[in-house]
Amino acid sequence: MDLSPLMLKKQPSLSRAQAFLSRSKESPLYLHVEYAAEENEDVSSLNHFISPLVPRIQKLKICINLTWLVSEQRFSRSALSCFLNEDTTAGRLTMLDLSVKGTSRVFCIQAAGQKQDEDSLNLTLPEHRLDKLLLPVTALQLDRIYSPWTSKVYHGLLDLRIHTVYDIRESELVNVFIQSPRLRVLEIKSRINFAHAPPAPIALHSLEVLITHNLSYLELGRFLQVLDTGSSPLFMSIDSPRFDNQLNQNLVDFFSPSNVTGLCTTEGYSFEMLLGLVNLSHTIKKLAMSPPPLAIDDESLKDETNVPISTYIHLETLYFLGPYFALRISQLQSVINWRGVRKLVIWGDVRWIANNGRPIISKQFLQKELSELGAEIELLPAHAPCPLDSFLL
Repeated sequence: MDLSPLMLKKQPSLSRAQAFLSRSKESPLYLHVEYAAEENEDVSSLNHFISPLVPRIQKLKICINLTWLVSEQRFSRSALSCFLNEDTTAGRLTMLDLSVKGTSRVFCIQAAGQKQDEDSLNLTLPEHRLDKLLLPVTALQLDRIYSPWTSKVYHGLLDLRIHTVYDIRESELVNVFIQSPRLRVLEIKSRINFAHAPPAPIALHSLEVLITHNLSYLELGRFLQVLDTGSSPLFMSIDSPRFDNQLNQNLVDFFSPSNVTGLCTTEGYSFEMLLGLVNLSHTIKKLAMSPPPLAIDDESLKDETNVPISTYIHLETLYFLGPYFALRISQLQSVINWRGVRKLVIWGDVRWIANNGRPIISKQFLQKELSELGAEIELLPAHAPCPLDSFLL
């Protein structure tokens, strides 16, 4: 159920919400609430509408949109206090998604009586009561707001997505992993302060999805040292990597005996480095990546890891993700030959280039060229849904 201050101003939206609540009776609720600071005068009425629903909330997504018109700290605390209070049913809340937008600050959720500073959101609940409410949470997403890393909210998680928070110490992450050994989904989009010496790897053998953002290859390798992902199939996404000059030994150690069966790596600035990473692993069945620049030639597709070609496992599906780019037909042929690609999915609005360097205008000629490449090819325009939505299927 979606709620916002604006909805309460519109009688049709309000009537639909009331009708839904009447039909649902006392069943658990999934509530998505958008707080808008520019509509500050309506926040009290929104909280008044929500208050009777708080004991029924099982899944909760809160987005706090801030502007200079309000006290960021006071507004954020008021929004959060509407849900985490004495009326919240202990044991009911299993999913929590918190985000703050419109500010560069990062807020820390604190219980009553804990330290206060300019970035603290101190609730009225004592620590033991807050821990009791948060302990049942198994899916947690945080963006510019977080609980102290010793909080019970990090215990027993199955899905953890940490977006923009202040730097996380490696020891704090390790403690979270120890407290949530059955994690299935892990996403890190925040800077990590690594210790001088790496800790012993933490067993996360249930991990199915691992997503990282904005890490250099050196940092990525160091982060992967902390994880023991076992042997179950793993989907991995490396978003906007910052490249070093070469692949480090930690990456080689992780990917060579890898259990990674699906890999997505987009917005990378070195296509050759991406290929070097992919060539380390021969368990990958599906690969999604940004398309190669026009300057890339066949030489870039050579195996840089000196692994015999006979050990290659063919890619079932390769995805090139746009939305706007240019491709040469010869590049597609090289890519298909590189790993024996069986199906190539191209998503985006493509400017096709013939092998003679001229643009391809004729659709009939393009279809002929593509049909001769020896692989199934699916073309999806940029306005179509991104195939990553079904990448895990």
